[in-house]
This record gives sequence, structure tokens and C-alpha cells, in this order.
Amino acid sequence: MTTSESQLKTSAPKSFVDSSFFTRFSELKLNEYKLDDSLKDVHANMEFKSLGSSQAPSISLNDSSLDTLEEFESSLPIHSNFIINGHIKNVNTLEDFKKINKLEFLTNAGKFIYDSIIERTILDDPTLLSYFQLLSFSDLKKYKYYYWFCFPTLESDWTMVKQTDLIDIDPQTINDFIVSSKNPISILKTSGENIEIEPFSNLSQFPTDSDLHLLFIDTSTRESDCHYSIQNLLTALAIYD
Repeated sequence: MTTSESQLKTSAPKSFVDSSFFTRFSELKLNEYKLDDSLKDVHANMEFKSLGSSQAPSISLNDSSLDTLEEFESSLPIHSNFIINGHIKNVNTLEDFKKINKLEFLTNAGKFIYDSIIERTILDDPTLLSYFQLLSFSDLKKYKYYYWFCFPTLESDWTMVKQTDLIDIDPQTINDFIVSSKNPISILKTSGENIEIEPFSNLSQFPTDSDLHLLFIDTSTRESDCHYSIQNLLTALAIYD
């Protein structure tokens, strides 16, 4: 690494779990899940519309997070959130929660992202790069809930060589594309002064030796770091190179 190169700094999101999530989870635990501790689908939202200054990235869960994707999406304000899909594993005792191997749990979550890259499913659904897993234990008698989020970050050899001025593009054009695609990553195709936004799924149409501009919606507004999933994006690009 030369003196002009540096590692890109990233940060994991803060998690905000509404109390309604646990109310809903208690119902499912009693009536449906019972002693089943297998992975279950869970949804979270990542707001991009109204971010404060110097704000770390965050994800939020509510009582619809354990419902279908369509039901969860309908519970959110329109055109203001990316939806992130993950899995929750609820164990049956506090002892199980404490003794579970967190590193192995994190590694398995990272493997899910890696497999999604290898299988190229991230091209159609870039939010898979923000995949998370949630480990939990619910003491329903005492109304106590224990949980631990993991946000896997894959490593690559990419370094930041330089920062340049932003490409001059109409913000409304970006906003319209985000609203229609519901994805935080897209491709900027430039031809002279003309700039077009294309879906990330078109990545395979670009030769690996061509200049490529990607649009990454960073929900971290801190100048010191970016949303952690950009590292997973860079890993994907390194694998596809």
C-alpha cells in the first residue's frame, strides 16, 4: 500500500427494535414456533430519506418484521426506506443463548452473503449485501428478551487511491431511480456529458477492464466512514473481476 492509498473505513449499523416486535414475536413463539429454533425470515428497514448530520447507519424492526415481505413493506412510509432481509434464530434457554458460538454464528451469516455473491443473486437483489442475522432468547414468563445482531463484513484487497469530485447528476434523477428500483446500488453509465442510471443487474454486460461508476446510497452521514455493506460490494466486484 502506498502513502496515497488507504483502507476504506466503515461502520456497522445501529439497531432499533420497537417493543411491538417482541409482542409479535411472543405470539409467534407461543402459537407457531414453540420449540422450533431454526432460522426464520425477518425484515428490517434502512431509512434514506431523512438522515441527520454525522449519523451512523441504522436498521429498524417492528411488529411486521416477522410477517411477509409485502406486509412489512406496507407498514413503512413510502419511498423512504430500503428493506433489508435477514434471519432470526431464537433459542429456548438463556443457557443456550450464552453458550452459542458467536464467531461461528457470524461466520455462517457471512457465508450466506458470500454464497449470494458466487451465485450472483446479489445482482438482482443488492440488499443481500446488507444481510444480517439475529440471535435471540425470549423469557416469556418474565417478559425479558435477549438479542444479538450480527452484520457480516467480507474483506477484499481494495484500497482507496483518491477521492474526486462528485459526478454532476440531477438529484431528482437519482431519487426517481431509487424509488423505482428500491435498491441502494446501481450503475452510472456515462457517455460524454450524458449520464444514465442502470440497474445493478446489468453489471455482467460491462467488460471487466472497462471504467465503471457505481452509485452507492450510503446511509451513514458521518464523514469518517461508510455503511459497512460497501465492503461486501467491493468483495463482490473483486470476485467478478
